[in-house]
Amino acid sequence: MIDLKEQETQAAFLADQLNDGEIDNVRLMLQMVKGYYAHFPRLLADQRFRVRAGVYVLLQELAETGCEGCGGLAKLIEPILHHKEAVFRADAATALGVIGGPEQVHALRPLLSDPQFQVAELAAESINEILERYPS
Repeated sequence: MIDLKEQETQAAFLADQLNDGEIDNVRLMLQMVKGYYAHFPRLLADQRFRVRAGVYVLLQELAETGCEGCGGLAKLIEPILHHKEAVFRADAATALGVIGGPEQVHALRPLLSDPQFQVAELAAESINEILERYPS
């Protein structure tokens, strides 16, 4: 088990790589060390847009390949839905729309009344995407 300092170092490295546009490097690292996906929630709360955009691209790719392990990753992302900054709530909602399952619909519903219109709109879109993937 790696300690907190090592986790922070790994997350910072991945964030810097994404910010520098090195998405291919990050993709290779994720193929070699699946545990790096656990850093995605931290990366989705990064102040740098390029980092969050890179994570979103990687999540889309993960979803297209069958999304093995997405349920656990989606659960890790859920706490960001309660972030004080709207941009991070919006990004988390969008990410859950890509990789979330029916259990994330419950987590997204409170955002439908978010004071920031964009967050509420993205939560509604994400719920619709999930329901389309998993019809009742």
